[in-house]
Amino acid sequence: MLRKLFFFVGVGLLVRSMMDYMRVENTQGLISYFSTHYILPAAAGMLLFVSVVVMKRRKVAENFQNAGSYNAMRELVLKVKPSELGLSSGNRFDIWGIVMEIGRSDVIETLVMSQDGSCSLYCSNGGGFIGMGEHKQVRQAAMYCLAIASHLKENFSEVSTFPLPSTKQVRFHFLTYSIPLGARAGLRQLEVGDHLLSPLYMAAQKVVKEMKIVGEKS
Repeated sequence: MLRKLFFFVGVGLLVRSMMDYMRVENTQGLISYFSTHYILPAAAGMLLFVSVVVMKRRKVAENFQNAGSYNAMRELVLKVKPSELGLSSGNRFDIWGIVMEIGRSDVIETLVMSQDGSCSLYCSNGGGFIGMGEHKQVRQAAMYCLAIASHLKENFSEVSTFPLPSTKQVRFHFLTYSIPLGARAGLRQLEVGDHLLSPLYMAAQKVVKEMKIVGEKS
């Protein structure tokens, strides 16, 4: 913390000394010169430093609040029963929902797609899109993801927990009418098409793209 303070003050002093080589011939001029060219820049540097610290602390506080909302929403999505959404199926192994989570370096993105057409994107920093399934292009892209997942479900494993992904990892949670299924893969593998789940990942990215297009228009 002190190093940063000295850095900002030092920058203010160094910049002014390099920009001005004027000569000072009397005491009054000397005082005026140092007040204008050294003390004020130093004070400005200190003010900038304090502002940065305050902004960072405020951002951290906001992230804690957003994280609480994100975790609550995520838990709700993963534990909701299909009957509560008015969904039913003759096959208890049918997939009615997909939750794809990507671990970025500074945020976790959670994409939720449901058989009833609902589709949302939640981010651990508070961002995202909610209720995008009402838009046709988003809903169609999400339904395509569900279709791909249905063809791949034999490759998924039964799970009892829903851990968050680590950085550069993607976790898929498949919600069925009985036991939930899961899978995971490296982000890079999915992006280059070198994984069984790459088609599903690419289709999910299409969903996010359509969300962003709708968001830009609204």
